[in-house]
Amino acid sequence: MRTFLYLFLSVLLTGSIIGCRRATESDRLRSAAVDYYGHFIAGEYAQCVDAIVYRDSMTDEYRSQLIDLLAQYAEREKCRTGGLVAVRVLSDTIMEEVGHVFLEAVYADSTSEEIVLPMVRSGEGWKIQ
Repeated sequence: MRTFLYLFLSVLLTGSIIGCRRATESDRLRSAAVDYYGHFIAGEYAQCVDAIVYRDSMTDEYRSQLIDLLAQYAEREKCRTGGLVAVRVLSDTIMEEVGHVFLEAVYADSTSEEIVLPMVRSGEGWKIQ
């Protein structure tokens, strides 16, 4: 009986440690996604491009084009909806090195849409795929 109790407590402790690790990874994933959209809302398009996983292999010209593309997209959204004003995390999934964050994007005209942001683990953090 005592052996069973020790085995049960070991399994319970291991499960809680794994659960805590998963929550921490989920928090990091969610935080990276919210940070990205925070930069986008603030008009900090260079920081948005820097959040892409293959940023280090981009040429300066390509990076500049992506920054311009994001600025144009933001301007178009401002004309259409008043612009993005907030994002809210709905959920996330993590499968080894790949994560998806499901977000609700809220616009100035009170409309909203759900978006999925695919991300990959990069070092200790998460980057946009």
